[in-house]
Amino acid sequence: MALTDEQLAVARHRDGHAVVNAVAGAGKSTTLVEAIAMRVREGVDPRRIRAIMFNKDAQLSMQARVNERITDGTVKVQTFHSVGYEILRRLQQSGVIEPSKLGSDRELLRMRRKALKEAWGSSPAPPTGDEEFERF
Repeated sequence: MALTDEQLAVARHRDGHAVVNAVAGAGKSTTLVEAIAMRVREGVDPRRIRAIMFNKDAQLSMQARVNERITDGTVKVQTFHSVGYEILRRLQQSGVIEPSKLGSDRELLRMRRKALKEAWGSSPAPPTGDEEFERF
């Protein structure tokens, strides 16, 4: 894959985090796939590489693109949600935190109201605060 000079600079970046600002269709995903492929060619264990996407559609699309370049399927592409869930599951399995169940509707309502009260402090919460918070 032929990348532009700017894309190559991003793909070759090795000094910490990089922020890439580009318009839609500029090749950010293509550049990320190439950056991953470069690291694998350089000897990075593909099982230690994670690409994290914002939503499931992006994750599925990126996983397919990565799998075209790294065909053994060892590079994981995940959503932020799935990374958080994986961390939680590992902490539970290792005994760091106890497995928990989602509370009853009544308990969830109590927790929402408590969170709203703490967030608003001494100011009165708007009358629709609880419903809006629940939707959020």
